[in-house]
Amino acid sequence: LANIYLTTQNYDTAISVLEKSDFVDNSIKEQYQKICFYRAVQLFNDGLYENAIIYFDKSISVGHVSDLMYESFFWRGEAYYKMNAYQEAIESFHNIPSDALLYFKGLYSQGYCYFEQRDYQKSILSFKNASQQINDVNILHDIYARIADNYFLLNDFELAANFYQRSLEKDGFQNDYCAYKTTVSY
Repeated sequence: LANIYLTTQNYDTAISVLEKSDFVDNSIKEQYQKICFYRAVQLFNDGLYENAIIYFDKSISVGHVSDLMYESFFWRGEAYYKMNAYQEAIESFHNIPSDALLYFKGLYSQGYCYFEQRDYQKSILSFKNASQQINDVNILHDIYARIADNYFLLNDFELAANFYQRSLEKDGFQNDYCAYKTTVSY
């Protein structure tokens, strides 16, 4: 029955059916985790972040360790970030192990959280750690610009200029900004 609701994207009814099942075996737990995740993503995409967090939490609470669980931690962190709840976002990202697919994207997002909290040293560290495994030129362009912004705010203008220059070398959408910031960093 839950499969029918899943294929029709009637996630709330599918979740209700599964919650009445007492989760007697692992296949039901996995199905419940998946449906809660899909519902959470649907709510996230609609901008309903508080509601999305409820369903990410349900997906996580099943306790079935899987990539889906780590995706739930990641997207829950993104939802908290969208709500300006930076500490909760950081805590959610911290639940993603280093061998998970989204670990480095989580570090990237943590860099932004720390930046918003004005913890510039931790922001730099998170962005630098993320840059070690991210190969997307556009993301690297952004990472270097954010590292430079952090150094600039710490009044370390030489390192700021260095990272603005590294960002410029990646030739991205913030080139004008980075070129300007490089000149005012000297």
